[in-house]
Amino acid sequence: MENVISQMIDTKLIDEDYQEVLKVQEGDNSAFDILMFRHQDKIFKQMRRFSTQHFVIEELTQSVFVNAYNSINNYVPKAPFIHWLRAIASRVGYNYWRDEAKKPKLVTIEEWDQNPNKEKNLREHDAGELLDKVLKKLPLKERQVLCMIYLDKMSLKDVADVMNWTVAMVKMRAYRSRKKLAKLLNDKELGEMLNEYR
Repeated sequence: MENVISQMIDTKLIDEDYQEVLKVQEGDNSAFDILMFRHQDKIFKQMRRFSTQHFVIEELTQSVFVNAYNSINNYVPKAPFIHWLRAIASRVGYNYWRDEAKKPKLVTIEEWDQNPNKEKNLREHDAGELLDKVLKKLPLKERQVLCMIYLDKMSLKDVADVMNWTVAMVKMRAYRSRKKLAKLLNDKELGEMLNEYR
C-alpha cells in the first residue's frame, strides 16, 4: 500500500514539475523559482559529495540551477524532472572535480604525513574529510558512481539514467570502484590514518 501511495505522490510531482517546466518554456521565469525551491534540498545533498566546504557546495548547487535554467528548453519529459536535474548536477560536480584535479595542491599527502603534529591534525579532521581524501584517489567516474550509490542512496537504475549508461555498466563500474577502494583502504599509510578513528 505504501508503495502505491509513493508512486501516486511521485506521479503527482512529475505532473506538477512538468507544468512548471512548460510555464518556464513559455517565458514565465517565476515558475522556475518554484522548481528550484521544490528541488534545492535534494540537489544540495547531492552536491555535498563533491566537496566538504559549505560555500563550495552552495556554489555548485547554484551552478546546477543556472545550467538547468539555461537549458530548460531542451527538457523533454522522458524521465522525471528531478532525474534531468540530477544529471546536470552530476556534470557540474564532475567538472568541478576535474578542474580541482588540475589545480596545484597546496599540501601533498606525503608532506601532511611528515607533519610532526600529525596525530593532532588527524583528530581535527572529521571522518567526512578522511573519506573525501580516500575517494579522491579514485578516478572521477568511479568516485562518482560510488557516491551516487552509497552516499546519495540512488538505485542502480537512477544512476544509469543520470550517467546515461546501462544498469550493467553501472554494476561493472561500481564493482571495479569497490575493488580499487578496498585496495586503497588496505594501503598501509591509509590504514594507519583510519585506525586513528577506531
